[in-house]
Amino acid sequence: MQEYTFDSPDVLRSGLRDSYLSRIFTTSTTVVSAGFRDNTTLSVEATGAEATINWRAKTFRIGTGSASGGEQTRPVDGLKRKAGFSAARYWRWGEGEEYKVRYAAGAWVVASTSGTFLASLSSATTQILPGRPAPVPVAPMLRLSRSLGDDAQRHFLVLVLLYSETRRLERMNY
Repeated sequence: MQEYTFDSPDVLRSGLRDSYLSRIFTTSTTVVSAGFRDNTTLSVEATGAEATINWRAKTFRIGTGSASGGEQTRPVDGLKRKAGFSAARYWRWGEGEEYKVRYAAGAWVVASTSGTFLASLSSATTQILPGRPAPVPVAPMLRLSRSLGDDAQRHFLVLVLLYSETRRLERMNY
């Protein structure tokens, strides 16, 4: 399991550091007039690869950085589905595996259709500690299974988690 801690509670504008405090990913978001988000970009520090959520066009773009895979853009509505009365959503990038994504106990959890844990994103929280006058903020944490070998699928799952958490926070604020 690989664990990355966000530098700030804002998952759309933060660095993600591994256990050695090395910056592995960076998320950045451009904002256009009236505070509307335009693009959120996930950058991979080591390779320069990028994956983007275009909030206005409602698309995901993943650049695999390889000549064979290239860069692909797909609409969000074509990537997810809901099954029955379940709170879970099912996401798929292209012809790849379908992933079950659900929110429980303060975190988004991604599993394969067979139930194998693949990734999670904890929400930013605060903890009240004895002897401390104010709550202590706890940064979000991203966990990715080492079984995710394909960079495009790995980047896709990170975008899904960022998208899901952002939409959840928006619903809470309305």
